[in-house]
Amino acid sequence: DSPKRQFDKNPLLFEKRLHDIIFPPSPPGGGADAAIAATAATGHNAIKVSCANCLLEIVPNGFVCISSQSKATVEFVKKLAQENQRDKIKHGIALHADHAEYLCTLQLKDLYEIQNQQRKKKRSKNKNVKDVRLVQNPVEKFLHSIREQGVPVPGPQSHDIKLGHHLASILALSRGKKHLTEESFIMVILMRKEKSNKIISEVDIPGGKRHLGEQTFDCARRETEEETSLVIDRTWISSGDERLFPQNQYYFALPPEGIMMESVVKDPFWTNTGKDSLE
Repeated sequence: DSPKRQFDKNPLLFEKRLHDIIFPPSPPGGGADAAIAATAATGHNAIKVSCANCLLEIVPNGFVCISSQSKATVEFVKKLAQENQRDKIKHGIALHADHAEYLCTLQLKDLYEIQNQQRKKKRSKNKNVKDVRLVQNPVEKFLHSIREQGVPVPGPQSHDIKLGHHLASILALSRGKKHLTEESFIMVILMRKEKSNKIISEVDIPGGKRHLGEQTFDCARRETEEETSLVIDRTWISSGDERLFPQNQYYFALPPEGIMMESVVKDPFWTNTGKDSLE
């Protein structure tokens, strides 16, 4: 076969070859992670590779949406991630530079309100103060929700909310589907920064750009672990569908019952009271 035919048959193989040229595997065991670790150990900076968008025509990037109509289910996954984060810190494992400051459970319809009001704000910049106050309401609701989850909300600075690219994609995909949006909850990552005496809360879901030679699912799994400490196992996949939109892949994953029961035994939900009780 010609190189082009070989590429057409397995483009990821060519990406992997390029990857191994840039990051030579380190024997024994090898692998990109070992090579990067060896590079860092010698005092050199690790190389970061930015690729052309045309690579996404081969395999798209990945993100993970943790969502359910049951708030308790999303809270369960959030606690798993938080436990993993605490274990890393306990054992002296550094968190990834992109790791979330906070993990929160929010109602999907509240995120729609924020997005809709931000659009209205752009269209009504020159209108009266009453319109501006209406725009603030979803922000106040958001701040109340994260405060209840233990996230410090400093004042009296004004707040802005920035919805991330992956979260915006989920809102676009589910818009108009009431069975997905009316009562659904979603786990989000929250990052904070201060600019011009204003607190900006960046809200998104885990995801990012895939590495050379990396499959979409593996990209989503790696990014999720880096940003939330949640480890997703490929064996959790219950179904997959590539027909919804061209050049995109969708996987539906469920953790095994053993993990869920282990968590229930450690923290039985029926002993919880007040705001932690099941609704």
